[in-house]
Amino acid sequence: MKIHEIAALAPIGPHIDGLIRFSHAAASNDAPGQQAEFEILSRVHAEVPIPGEVPKMMTHPLSDKLTGVDSETGSRRLLSEIPIRLMFDKPENNLSGSYKAFDRCTGQLLCCGNGETAAQRTESSEAPVSVKCAGPENCAFAAIPENSCQLHVRLKVQIEGNDDPLALTEFQSSGINSYRTLSAKLKMLQALYGGLRGLPLRLTSWAKSSKGSGYQPFYCANIELIEGVDLVTAKAQAKVYRDKYEGINFAEMETVVEAMQASSQFALDDSESVVTCWIPATEIMSQRSAANARASRTGSVTGAFANAVVSVVNRARDQATKPPEAAITPEEVARTIQATSEVLPTLVAPNSQDLTLQTECVFL
Repeated sequence: MKIHEIAALAPIGPHIDGLIRFSHAAASNDAPGQQAEFEILSRVHAEVPIPGEVPKMMTHPLSDKLTGVDSETGSRRLLSEIPIRLMFDKPENNLSGSYKAFDRCTGQLLCCGNGETAAQRTESSEAPVSVKCAGPENCAFAAIPENSCQLHVRLKVQIEGNDDPLALTEFQSSGINSYRTLSAKLKMLQALYGGLRGLPLRLTSWAKSSKGSGYQPFYCANIELIEGVDLVTAKAQAKVYRDKYEGINFAEMETVVEAMQASSQFALDDSESVVTCWIPATEIMSQRSAANARASRTGSVTGAFANAVVSVVNRARDQATKPPEAAITPEEVARTIQATSEVLPTLVAPNSQDLTLQTECVFL
């Protein structure tokens, strides 16, 4: 995206002031293990205590309102459920799912697809090109080691207790089971009530195990009616909520949001997805080590190559006044060209850009 192109700065959807994800705790092998509870995070990073260490996202103030602190241990209670309402009547305006591929080192969004078609960035074309989307398991582009492609599930909700009536918090996941569960529930609720806005709901989790998980349980997101509320009572409470805002044009607002999201569905300049995705620290550190190793390997080669070029240029400049034996030989030119072809493909981007991605990208 070019900053001077004002059209490229158009909003890509409603503002998100916080993030929801499943909490993670270190497992026996020091890898992050998924828990059944949620955590609500702000859009601000905590200070990095040690230079180069991956920072954590700070807890959202709403989290303290919903959980409080355990009087015996002094620790923050875990969120087993979150009371929510939905701002939009249509399921597709609240929930989205897409396949996105990022460059592991730079964090640049390379491809975005829906399982049928995708917009993909190529080296030969400045503008994204349309290609078929087969999903990360069956895509040659996703199989490239430098590319990281996975499902991105996003559910926009309003958390009860937020003083801003237009504030949205986004639940984020890469799980197909969460997407299917949430999608099914939203479509069923829309069919029952004609719209989703204002229904008294809660975001919960449910456990599942499969062969793919080694028959170990993992957790998926779910939407339920608030505890103690049945289908009939939910309809009455939603009506009270809607009547509270009678005269306010929510339908037109939803139309505007639809247009925003439609224009950005395959926008490859959407940096928000990079900022808010979750990548295990072990993978980030591995990528950093590999990038540093490549940089150190190419550093000595590029230094020698640069010295060779300088030498050739200086000798060419002085050739007219030098004796014949000091003239540049065809063999030297050939060696320089060969060095160019060997070095340039291995050059890596500055580590500062890689560090920026790590600073913005990781939740721990």
